[in-house]
Amino acid sequence: MCSVSGLRSLLCEVVFRPAGPRLRAAGRRQGAGPDGGRKAESGLALVQWLSSPVEGAESCSLQVLQLLNELLEEALGAESVSECVLSFVEMLLPVLLGLLRGLDASQGDAHLRKHCHRITHVSSLLLILCAEDFTRSLVSRQVSAQLCLSQVESLLSWFHSNSPLTCHPPGSDNDLSQVCAEALLTTLELMSKLRQQVKDMETGFYRMLQDQRIVAPLSLSLTSHHRERVQTGLSLLFEAAPLPDFPSLV
Repeated sequence: MCSVSGLRSLLCEVVFRPAGPRLRAAGRRQGAGPDGGRKAESGLALVQWLSSPVEGAESCSLQVLQLLNELLEEALGAESVSECVLSFVEMLLPVLLGLLRGLDASQGDAHLRKHCHRITHVSSLLLILCAEDFTRSLVSRQVSAQLCLSQVESLLSWFHSNSPLTCHPPGSDNDLSQVCAEALLTTLELMSKLRQQVKDMETGFYRMLQDQRIVAPLSLSLTSHHRERVQTGLSLLFEAAPLPDFPSLV
């Protein structure tokens, strides 16, 4: 339905229609029953599906993120953004940031793959919110440099341990090295967007770009057959190349 422009705006009205204070209160009571906040059901139901555990209904969670991607892009692209949309974003942000926590590569490839898919989708949604000044300020007040750095560090450690360019040549899009590289670079892209607004983000961002372990994921991105991944890789390379310790020769 989102592929039809006229329907996208209708879906936005349905999801973002609830009154702000009531929706925020319902969001804090995530266990609210079917009688609570009838008008908030559409938007709140989507947010509740996001909270499903990584090992649970993961496909539902990812589809919710894709749908919110479409709807927020539509809503924020309007000439004027309603208070209902901003209220929804305020309720949504803590849930999104909660999804970014819990990455543990030691729990096995299946967990890592699921979590990286989730990181990529969440970071992409946060990047859409960063496209507009008023929603970027909401994001910058809640995202910490430490949260992003811990993710990047975990994924770089995985790449260092697994040497995907030499030991496990990338195959399909679902190859674990490709999945991890996309999650890592999307997080770096988010750090780049927020580096002027979030304390210590700029220092951490440039430090990660000069880490020798960045070579593998950056190379996978630049050689991808997906245009968006190549563009992300090129934009990061453009920022990294002038840095004194960037491993250009490697």
